[in-house]
Amino acid sequence: MQAGRSRWLAVFVSVVFMASLAGLVYVGRNQLAAYQWRFRPVPALSAFGAFSLALWLAARVWASIATTLGNYASPAEHERIFVISNAVKRIPGPFWYIIGRAYLYRRHGFGLKYASVASAVELFVAIIGGMLVLLGFAPLVAGATTASALVTVAVLGAMLLAALVLPGTQRMVGQFVGGPVRVRPRQLVFWVLSYSLIWVLGGVVLFFILNTFASVPWQALGFITGAWVLVGVSSTLLVFLPSNFGVLEIGLGALLSTLVPTSVAFVLALLSRASLMVFEFVWALVVLGLEQRSEASDTLASPHPGGRTSGVED
Repeated sequence: MQAGRSRWLAVFVSVVFMASLAGLVYVGRNQLAAYQWRFRPVPALSAFGAFSLALWLAARVWASIATTLGNYASPAEHERIFVISNAVKRIPGPFWYIIGRAYLYRRHGFGLKYASVASAVELFVAIIGGMLVLLGFAPLVAGATTASALVTVAVLGAMLLAALVLPGTQRMVGQFVGGPVRVRPRQLVFWVLSYSLIWVLGGVVLFFILNTFASVPWQALGFITGAWVLVGVSSTLLVFLPSNFGVLEIGLGALLSTLVPTSVAFVLALLSRASLMVFEFVWALVVLGLEQRSEASDTLASPHPGGRTSGVED
């Protein structure tokens, strides 16, 4: 019953946000009609390339976190699970991707507890990494007050994350997830700095997506990166809401309205979400296709009744 209510609440919140976006777009429909829209394949391919690099780095970080928390599957397996589960991350409602990870880790003897703890560590790492980036870009998109608040949140988050290196914390987490936990300070540094780079790459991806459909000068790259990180981190902090679907688009549209007409900015924010979803699903399908091909090859190479092996002559 509780799960059903949560799903309906998530749907309701998503509908409210989408209705708000639709209203903002409708008010500026004349601007949309007059704007010179375009589709340019080179920026689109550039966006996909930058996204692929960010996804690869995020998958490597996830593999490191997952191994550190006691799951000794191969790095390639951790990365496969990350890419596949990442494709459902933008579905309205919290924690769908965690449930997906738990399902995919079943054959390794780990379930929802493990996936939840590993995802929580990843969440803290992503937030702290984003905060570090914002310290450099905050002057472009926010004032001194916002920067001070970000520093405070970053310090508190870093303190919580740093507790993972304490033996007592590691024993407690290990008992919860059902495996040995060994976290070293240099691993935390690697995770946070990697996610800082991932956030910057996200800003580059957004810049190229915007230039796929509109015209945005290179001089705006710093502002766009700062806007992406500010709105992305804020949306991440709201992950415990029934649904944060639309939060990123409204916030991003509001910031982008300093570069293009308001209604155009909100449409571009929606196109950005759609583009990211396409990129994520493309890579998920690629990974699934490679997995099926590998399984088919293993089947063909397996011994047949009678002692022969497919493709091998006596």
